[in-house]
Amino acid sequence: MRKHDFHHLQIIPIIIFFLLGLGIILFFGSQGFLRSLTYGNFAAGQVADRDLVVDHDIYYEDLQASALRLLAQRALVKPVFRLHEEISRRILTRYDQLFTLLSGFYVNKKNLSSAFLELQSSMPGILTEKVLEKLLKKQELPAILEEARSLLVAGVNQGILGAAVTQDLSKGLEIIRIQEDKIQRQLWEPDQLLRLPGLLPGWDRFVQSKNLRSDFQEAVYILFLSSTEENVFFDSGETERNLLRLDLETPPVRRQISQGEWLVRKDYVISSEAMVKVQALVDHYGALTLNRTVGAIFFLVALGIMGLLLFKSFKLERIEKTLLWTFGGFWLAHLLIITLVISPVGEASGFWYALVPTSLIIILATLLTSERVGLFLALMITLPILLIAPQKGGVFLAEFFAALAIPFIMRKVEKRMDLIKAGLWLAPIQTSFFVLAGLLHEQENRLGLGGILGAGINGFLSSILALGLLPILEHFLNTPSQFRLAELADLNTPILKRMLALAPGTYAHSVNTAQLSEQAARAIGADPYLCRVGALYHDLGKIDQAEYFIENQRGYNKHDSLKASVSVTLLKSHVKLGLEKARELKLPQKVLDIIGQHHGSGLITFFYSKAVNERGEDKVSKDDFKYPGPNPSSKESAIVMLADTVEAASRTLNRPTVSQVDTFVYDLIIKRYHEGLLNNSGLSFSDLEKIRGIFVQVLAGQFHSRIEYPLLKEGTHE
Repeated sequence: MRKHDFHHLQIIPIIIFFLLGLGIILFFGSQGFLRSLTYGNFAAGQVADRDLVVDHDIYYEDLQASALRLLAQRALVKPVFRLHEEISRRILTRYDQLFTLLSGFYVNKKNLSSAFLELQSSMPGILTEKVLEKLLKKQELPAILEEARSLLVAGVNQGILGAAVTQDLSKGLEIIRIQEDKIQRQLWEPDQLLRLPGLLPGWDRFVQSKNLRSDFQEAVYILFLSSTEENVFFDSGETERNLLRLDLETPPVRRQISQGEWLVRKDYVISSEAMVKVQALVDHYGALTLNRTVGAIFFLVALGIMGLLLFKSFKLERIEKTLLWTFGGFWLAHLLIITLVISPVGEASGFWYALVPTSLIIILATLLTSERVGLFLALMITLPILLIAPQKGGVFLAEFFAALAIPFIMRKVEKRMDLIKAGLWLAPIQTSFFVLAGLLHEQENRLGLGGILGAGINGFLSSILALGLLPILEHFLNTPSQFRLAELADLNTPILKRMLALAPGTYAHSVNTAQLSEQAARAIGADPYLCRVGALYHDLGKIDQAEYFIENQRGYNKHDSLKASVSVTLLKSHVKLGLEKARELKLPQKVLDIIGQHHGSGLITFFYSKAVNERGEDKVSKDDFKYPGPNPSSKESAIVMLADTVEAASRTLNRPTVSQVDTFVYDLIIKRYHEGLLNNSGLSFSDLEKIRGIFVQVLAGQFHSRIEYPLLKEGTHE
């Protein structure tokens, strides 16, 4: 019943925080009610019923200007043509055949009729008889043929366009060719193009670039034109890819609405230009609609259900109420800051992200409680960003992954100054996530250097602030952070020095129990620092009546002259007295739990047996000889109970073997298990097996490290 009530009470603040968070998002978020009341319900051509003044700088995309820019950029894209090497080789082969025939005609001085018939037989239609006659009369025909071939090679490599090309070539073109398995790209201006049927407009510029003799030009032109054909063809796929790449790379036209700018004046007609800005403002915040409101509520309900499931899955039900209220307050504060910073200001200056305390809250949660609490808060803090600022997908990704990394970074923090080192790690990690998120979400690249600096400064500054805030929170919340536990574990604390002076046996027992507990906790993944401190302080109640506990007695046992009922009352009282002293010392609640639970409701067997012998079994109630409990409710409390039992009982052993120690420890642990003292501790059989192994290892080392040195006879010297 008590456990049920406890969990019920823990749910109440969660529900309260959920409702408050819902209110913050619905009223102040980018889709909030207040925002929509301020900026909604305007239309071009209507008379405004109120003034509309922008309360801060807003950046928005001018869709019309962006479309015009894109159209202009697309118009400048050159069409892509692909050069076919097989056709180029065919052209050169055809010319080489013509070259051979004409050279033979020239050398052998064949008459025109025979030469023309032979040419028509080999290459029909390539030259007219009149053109052939003109060529054969050239005194330097061999040189002309060589020059023509040289130009033809250059021409086919540049590309010959066909007459049927319909693409706009006024801005030039891009030619792709594959040579030796490598893609080569060439850009040609309009006046460089060789296009059939006349090789214009680029022939004259082409010839000039090759320094062709003027008296050769006519003949070379005839030979070139007679042998060539179209060898480049429009590549629609590559052209479309260039256009698509341009669409992605062309930045939108962004406008600024300055703080204090009057968009609409009361009793004036709203112009279409003003309405564009009003619409940009509405898009920026998101107008309130029934769908968005219902969607926001369902999102938060889903987030709340997931939070409750994670709360139970992470086994956070036992988190102290003060911590729950504190971190709930941090969560609400974070919602407000995210709403005020990311939604309105974040677009104007990425540096404002340095003010978002996500990292600080998670660092504090992890160090004040546990890694699981840190991970839980990381999820609960970052997920609402999707609702508060849905347009900030990159911000969400950066915050989300950086937040999840923090609890793992804090694993290495063992001393307060380690927080500085953690901050030096956290700064570049947050910066990296921010840069990667910006690459994935190009719309947020505009945050630029300011955003990157803000993320890095936030990471380092969070660790510095955590270093200053931790002692304050530790004091007011009385929480067992690992730093606080490390300070309490110092054997020079006044209370432990007092224990050493007044109850030296209890002190030695506590130190040994602490060693066993710490090692066992590490073995099963429990909190070793809490176990060590709990073990050191578990017997505080023995200090003021040390002589009634056997570890502090020297010869005479006061219980020999007392009735069993009196003795058991004295023994049981040390738990209550220990809790009173712990509260005076303002020890954390988890340490108090260990003190109050380290005997559970176990039976004080020795004095129960003594009472049975004194009065008879039928006149003795076992309940009177049991500790008041409660039984251990955490792994740490159970570990200290088992370590306390084993360490105290091990003092009865006399030079045991390892196997004897193993059997001894097993019997003690299994006895506690069968008594039901471990039922609520969360320890599994696997945990108990690991704990037993650690206890045996430590005790065996203690027993087998003691060497009895022989006494030296008097007068004997080394």
